[in-house]
Amino acid sequence: MELLELVTQMVLVGLLAGWLVIGAYENLRAPQVNLSLVRDVFSMQSMAEEMPDVYEQVKHNRITSARIQSGLFKLVVAFETLVALGLTLGTGMLALAVFGAVDVGTAQLFAGWSVLGFILIWGLFLVGGNWFHYWVAHKGTQHTHYFMTFWGILTLGWLL
Repeated sequence: MELLELVTQMVLVGLLAGWLVIGAYENLRAPQVNLSLVRDVFSMQSMAEEMPDVYEQVKHNRITSARIQSGLFKLVVAFETLVALGLTLGTGMLALAVFGAVDVGTAQLFAGWSVLGFILIWGLFLVGGNWFHYWVAHKGTQHTHYFMTFWGILTLGWLL
């Protein structure tokens, strides 16, 4: 049973790693794709177009500086890349632990910290997105952030 639990942990962390590695790679390869969405959220442009009355009440929360928007995006991509690397290494450590080459507790601890980084990304997106009221004009994005946060929490729960 311990072997099954360890393999399950490896698979769960590996799936998070795969998802985030692709996300980080795409943000590095084609940053304008996500940066345009980030800029829209920061500037609250879609809200201004879709719900001008709401926009007028909360527009003081927006960030309109392209330099600050790009800087925050680069910070997120750097952290995302670091966490993706950690998740990948955590998956590898769990795989090695399956074969007894790495201490199980050490592998689980490293993977757990990496999963916590994954949760932190999506949780911060939810908190930051709330500041920009992105639930008004970017409901699909908010739902994705909820699902990603829950996925990370469930994975971490399996590691503990």
